[in-house]
Amino acid sequence: MKLKKTAAFLLALTAAATTMTMPVGAAQVFGDIDGDNDVDAADAAWILQYAAYTGAGGEQDLQSFVKGEPEVPDDSDSPLTILVWDENRAKVLGELYTAAYPDANIEIVTGPDAGNNAEKNFAAMIRSDSEIDLYLTEIAWQHKYINDETLSIPLSSIGISTEEFSDAYSYTVDMGMNDKKELAAAALEVSPAGYCYREDLAKEYLGIDSPEEMQQALSLWDDFLLLGQRLYEASDGTVTAAASIGDAWQPFNQYVTNMPWVVDGTLNKDRALHMITVFQQYIESGILDPTINQWDPTWAEEGKNDSTLGYFYASWCLGDDLILEQNGGDGGNWRIVQGPNPYYWGGTSLCVSPNCDNKDEAARFIRYFTAEDEGLKAFAEEYGTFVNSSSVMQTIASEHPDGNPLLGGQNDIAVLNEIAANITVNPDEITKYDSDLSYALYDVFRTNYGKSADKILALFENEVYMEYPELEAAE
Repeated sequence: MKLKKTAAFLLALTAAATTMTMPVGAAQVFGDIDGDNDVDAADAAWILQYAAYTGAGGEQDLQSFVKGEPEVPDDSDSPLTILVWDENRAKVLGELYTAAYPDANIEIVTGPDAGNNAEKNFAAMIRSDSEIDLYLTEIAWQHKYINDETLSIPLSSIGISTEEFSDAYSYTVDMGMNDKKELAAAALEVSPAGYCYREDLAKEYLGIDSPEEMQQALSLWDDFLLLGQRLYEASDGTVTAAASIGDAWQPFNQYVTNMPWVVDGTLNKDRALHMITVFQQYIESGILDPTINQWDPTWAEEGKNDSTLGYFYASWCLGDDLILEQNGGDGGNWRIVQGPNPYYWGGTSLCVSPNCDNKDEAARFIRYFTAEDEGLKAFAEEYGTFVNSSSVMQTIASEHPDGNPLLGGQNDIAVLNEIAANITVNPDEITKYDSDLSYALYDVFRTNYGKSADKILALFENEVYMEYPELEAAE
């Protein structure tokens, strides 16, 4: 039952002279309730209003009540509707959840596009379809959604706290925070990534005999440059350290810290210029082939014809019939290490629509697949993916002691689990523009790498300001 706050206030005044039990949560934040930096009669009035409100059946937490956030009634009779972008994921999520909770009433809807394309369509679907309760995002674009109050509400609105994700990889929690520092996205899948290399080429040209030696030789990006130069000289210019610009772009982009893409609402040109000059140096040193386009057939051939030492790979590249096998040549001759810095390449999260009218079921669904070992492990094994739990992935790694045959028996799950645990992000530097700006600079650089750094920067700025004019600094 919902009450207008004015009516709640009158009830509170009536009850003021009587003994009243404080509602759950009130005592924890008793003090400056309304955030005006004073503890006064107004704060006491808020407590009385909230006590009357909860006594009449209201279910909002105290903070939401004081902020005046809209209250969506919990309608447990309607199905919990979850929006995803592919039939296979929808099938697995639905089957696993209803097997665990036979009483569940859920409906999983698939959108028209996959991955990044879903970003363009999900917003319109969420705004126009009041039945959508939860939806899936990719970590690359979720900040556009979780910072839009027409698309997302914090997880606390359905009773989920940040503390419930103590076993999640910490960077996913930071990435799930909106600009108000409220957790608004719970990561389901993660995609830690590393550097996969040809063991035979490492021995022949560099004298490196083990993954431990390779990691020591690649512990910093300066080391990557030195190793690439050694390799280029030792192979008479026939072998690159990485197959393409795109291989190194993702990890290096995450390595650049204390230099956010957007500062005070304007494009940070220093960051873009830094990436341009570094990658021009890589090309000039012969350690990247700028003519190879990542994911093209020619890119895949580089690993088979002895033209590259390795690829920077995400967890989703390492399964049977996936990219490593396509590139592999001798399938057991590859090894994996972290490389210059721990990084991720993808991942999916669950978010709550403002239209969510089944809060209890929504909370149970999110908890099962993002915070509870049973659901996380079931999804990892059934869907064949890396999930957001260090202990679950450690268990799965221990259940596969023979490792990955494509990696000569090396246990890639154990390696990637350690990488994921070491990934850090600065939540204060994250903006909704970051992924778009990285991809935009990559596209401009890849087609103009031979031009001056200033010219490439100017071309990039033009692209950005056409798409995001608000990022252009005022004259």
